Formats: sequence, structure tokens, C-alpha cells
Amino acid sequence: MVTIGALVLAVAHAQTSASASAPAPPQSAATTLVVRDWLVVAPTERRARRPFNPSAAFASLLLDAAAPLPKEGDPLAGENGRTQSWRKVAADANGTVAAEMNGAACAEVEWPADGVALADLDGATTLWVDGTPQVGDPYGDGMGGVPVAMKRGRNRIVVSGLRGGFKLALATPESELLVDPFDTTRPDVVVGDAELFAAILVVNASNRALGPIELEVIGATADAPFEASRETVAKNLGPRGLLKVAVALRPRAGHPAFAKPGTVEATLRVTAGALVRTATLHFDVKAVDALARHTRLSTVDGSVQEFALLPPAVGNADANAPAGATADALVLTLHGAGVDCVGQAAAYSRKKEFWICAPTNRRRFGFD
Repeated sequence: MVTIGALVLAVAHAQTSASASAPAPPQSAATTLVVRDWLVVAPTERRARRPFNPSAAFASLLLDAAAPLPKEGDPLAGENGRTQSWRKVAADANGTVAAEMNGAACAEVEWPADGVALADLDGATTLWVDGTPQVGDPYGDGMGGVPVAMKRGRNRIVVSGLRGGFKLALATPESELLVDPFDTTRPDVVVGDAELFAAILVVNASNRALGPIELEVIGATADAPFEASRETVAKNLGPRGLLKVAVALRPRAGHPAFAKPGTVEATLRVTAGALVRTATLHFDVKAVDALARHTRLSTVDGSVQEFALLPPAVGNADANAPAGATADALVLTLHGAGVDCVGQAAAYSRKKEFWICAPTNRRRFGFD
């Protein structure tokens, strides 16, 4: 949950920005801007988990869109009783800005044309562009940019939920339709699986609705490891929308790639009218008695969720069953923040009496 008290705001002037009266350069696929010169302020609120936190920075920069930006040395006071002052901070050579967790901020950035930019915010939870929020990458996983609406000229940018140092890069998208290669959900393929589910992120990097969104598993030839399929996954995807799409994969019967442990890939094609994007997903093939990552379709929202399963130790009586498959007890183990489900399950040794299952909480956040 994004809390107002977690705000860290930074007022930035891009190193390459032009004056308001100067002509804007033409927008192209090569347009990329890393914001380097910032104003930051130390925390003004007490740190706490609460749904609605007071925030002097939020009140001054987001509640009143017409309010002027702060200047270096301007004071800011909040509930912790300490008055802080805005100060200039320059990003390092990689574009990273040194800032305090729960500190606070905003930016005016020049952009060359009306349209959409991909905003890659590392080390913070939320990016606000002219008052409209979009998700950030608080753990700095490298998940890439998400679409934000930019106008020609000056755009006010606010960054909230900083976890310390952060970086903001803005780039023009190469296409209005994108398939995010980072944000995929991929199970292992266990020898003998008849069907499994993966998920990919489809991005509308435009200010218009796209659709219908169709997804195709390319497998027309006999040597393709997965059966071919095609389905409409959404009637449309709204402007700057993000859609995590479930993909049903059916291993081709008798294909040698599934006869023993190894790796296999599936090629996917996503279309929205005349727009076409492809993506290739790689999967590990595991033996039936191996620790493996599995997926399931949620009965709540139809999303693909993952869990790790460690089969019981060898030694049960049924020789025709996978190792330990006759065990009828289950250990359910819940991970903490940033712990992968496979790593959680691997922390246990095999038990003859138990299957060990480590479900994944929604995203990488731990069970509280």
C-alpha cells in the first residue's frame, strides 16, 4: 500500500532541459531523459504504517496543482516537529539520487511533444505526472518503464514512497503495443504435465484504447514443443493500460523436450488490430520428484499465481508413484518480503511424510 507519509518528493530540473520559450526538439524513438538535478528534503513525518498519513510535501505539491515549486532553502514542517529545508542534490554518473527514506519531493521536466513516455522509476513506489499516479519499481528490480501521459513543454513530476536512493528515466516507446519481458510468471514444466499456465504483461503505450487483444501460442510445426492456440484475451486495453494476461500452454505429446530435465521455450504473438508484438518465454523442465515452481489460475480474479512444491523423500511403498507421492500430509510455509517461493521451499529438507508447499503472496511482498 502506498501511504502519503511515505512520500519522498524531489524537485528536478533535467540536465538537458530547454527553456520554456525555446523550440521543442522533435520526438523520436531515441528520446531518453534521465533526470539528474534535484531538490530533496529530509523526512518531516513520523514513520508508521497507517492508511492515511499526514504529509506536508504531499499537501504542498499534489493537493494544490497551482502551487509554485519549492526553491532551495525553502522550509517544510510536518508532524515530527522538525522543520527541514529543501536542498539541491545532483545524481551520480548512473543517474541515482542520494535521498533519505521517508524524506520528501517534485519536478518540472521539459518534454518535446504531446504523447506517452515510458517512465522507469527505480527505488520508489509511485510516480506522479501532473497529478496522475503510476507505479514505480521500489526494489530496483529493473522491471522497465510504464506508460505516463506527457505534454509538450513543462510537466510537473512528483516521486513518492522513496526507499532511499532513486533514479528516474523517461523514454519514448518504440511501439504503441508492448510486451514486458521482465514481468512474466513462468512455471517449471514437470515431466508429464498436460497443461500449465504462464502470464505476460501487455502494455498500451498510447493515449488511445487498443483492441481487441489477441494472444497466440505459435506451434504450427510438428517440432514446436507446445500446441498452437489463439484466443481473444481482452476486448480492449485502455489508454496507458497494463494487462497481465494468462497463457495456457499444452506440451505436445511425445515431444522429446519433455522426456527429461532440460530447457524449452514458447513463442507468443500478441496483436491489437494492426499492431503485433512477439515474446519468447523460456521454461525449465523438471523431473516429477524435483523441487519445482508451479502455477495455478486464481479462483478470485483468474490471474496466474505461483507456488513451489517439494515432493516427499523417496521411500514410500508405491513403486508406481513419483517419489513420495503417497504421502498425504502437507506443510504450508509462507515467505517473507523479497523471498522467492522456490528459495522458501528449498530451505526445508525432504520428509517422507510431507509435501512441502510454499505459495507466493501477491507479488514479492511477504505475508504479514
